[in-house]
Amino acid sequence: MSKLNGYLPRENYKLIRGILREIDDTLTSYIRGQINVCLILGAIYSILLSCTGLNFGFAIGFLTGLLSFIPYVGMFVGVVLGVTVSIFQWGFDISQLSLIALIFFCGQIIESNMLTPKLVGSRIGLHPAWMIFGLFFFGDLLGFIGVIAAVPLTAICSVIIKHIALEYQVRFA
Repeated sequence: MSKLNGYLPRENYKLIRGILREIDDTLTSYIRGQINVCLILGAIYSILLSCTGLNFGFAIGFLTGLLSFIPYVGMFVGVVLGVTVSIFQWGFDISQLSLIALIFFCGQIIESNMLTPKLVGSRIGLHPAWMIFGLFFFGDLLGFIGVIAAVPLTAICSVIIKHIALEYQVRFA
């Protein structure tokens, strides 16, 4: 780390270290929040799928929660596995299939409207409009990988832009 610090310009050393520290704090908060969302979703899906009597319901729910850090992939895998196991277990019973689909639909509503905004969005301090802009921008720039990485990349850009604006105000205002 000291060798890396030696490459930083001395006149801006404190500013650069402050920006890097704030980026580190923001990314740490994002990762912690996302892990909490995944664990809570895994618990919700596991409990509800087990309560329906679905074979491997707990494992499917837990796997869905773990994969939910990738937007829509976790839910897609969970729905496919849940419906497939349900068809093999109960046949084409519309009431059971509807119940499985309802569990995933409600889980997605809870995740997108309550868990992610509270556990991730509030911790990294980004306005929802900036998040939407970040998803569009990084999705267009980097494709699917950009959509996956949009939240942390937008948070990093937010920290950098904030520091640039403050530095501009100090020097020119």
